[in-house]
Amino acid sequence: NIVIQIQPWEQNEREDENFIPMTIIDNPSLDSKVMTDEIFGPVLPIKTFWNFQTDVIDFIISRPKPLACYYFGPRCCNKNKKLVETKISAGGMVFNDVLLHIVNPDLPFGGVGASGYGKYHSIYGFKAMSNPKAILDKFPSNFYPFNAFSWPFTAHWKFLLWTFMKYFTFSLP
Repeated sequence: NIVIQIQPWEQNEREDENFIPMTIIDNPSLDSKVMTDEIFGPVLPIKTFWNFQTDVIDFIISRPKPLACYYFGPRCCNKNKKLVETKISAGGMVFNDVLLHIVNPDLPFGGVGASGYGKYHSIYGFKAMSNPKAILDKFPSNFYPFNAFSWPFTAHWKFLLWTFMKYFTFSLP
């Protein structure tokens, strides 16, 4: 693997011990930590591929669903972009940019599967954190035809219900 670290200043100018410089890793092993764990930092693994369907799409599908999927390529008439849109399940998708789906308050943000559940931001966050209760307040209408399906049933309705249940019963699969 070729590891390139980009530092716009001298090493001794940076006193912070927890600092991670911008790092590009060329063709890391598929079982390396950078390819199996989530990356939160300025680390970019770059893989070479020859066939988009088998080398990229199938590889992504074979792993846990990602929190976000970023695709860079032509916008118009692009079969690879269509494959990403239709085949990959991810919490969010961004084409030709990064992180814009997080900063846009009108888009939901959240994961799928192992990357998290639920959506957050604006109304989506409100709905995810709410537990709405359904309440139906029916106006008491004690006259025909509104009372036809309410107790107490007349003898005529009891006979119709009994007949319906006798001849039109069904069982669930």
